[in-house]
Amino acid sequence: MDQAFYCKNGKVAHTLEDLADILKDMPQDEFSHHVSAFKNDFSNWILQVLQNSDLAGTVRKCTTKEETLAAINEHVMRREVSKRFEAYIEEKRDEPKVSPVVPDVSAQKPVVFEKKEEMPSQIVIPGEAKKPEAEKHVVGKGEAYRYFTLKEFILGVLLGFVLGFVVSKLLFGLVLT
Repeated sequence: MDQAFYCKNGKVAHTLEDLADILKDMPQDEFSHHVSAFKNDFSNWILQVLQNSDLAGTVRKCTTKEETLAAINEHVMRREVSKRFEAYIEEKRDEPKVSPVVPDVSAQKPVVFEKKEEMPSQIVIPGEAKKPEAEKHVVGKGEAYRYFTLKEFILGVLLGFVLGFVVSKLLFGLVLT
């Protein structure tokens, strides 16, 4: 069985791309020879030769040359996008995985913070006892990590609120104007 589509004017299509190129310049009377209320040669060829029932069903519903060309071009474009996406995924699959660097807190020395006086030492309020010198407070490894995590969490929450506010203003601002 021959795999090509032979048009009335003698042009031959071997692929959907070939058929799309032929349809662009095809006169209406030639299109009507291949497509009528009783037959659709393009749909039959797509189903029987290319074995694509989805596209064949779509093309069978098309009654004009423009509709048929649009359906074929959309299918070709989607197929090309799918191929490119699959190639991209395959390329990413072959790349080495990079794990995030997490600092090893267990090997760090304890962090030493100094508790400062609340008021500068130059100011003396009558009737109050002088506050003791700066007291040293040692923070263990776990406390330093918890402090760091809490700080990052709070910054993340604040950033989330700010970004959410900005995005909502942009979205609702565009909708309301």
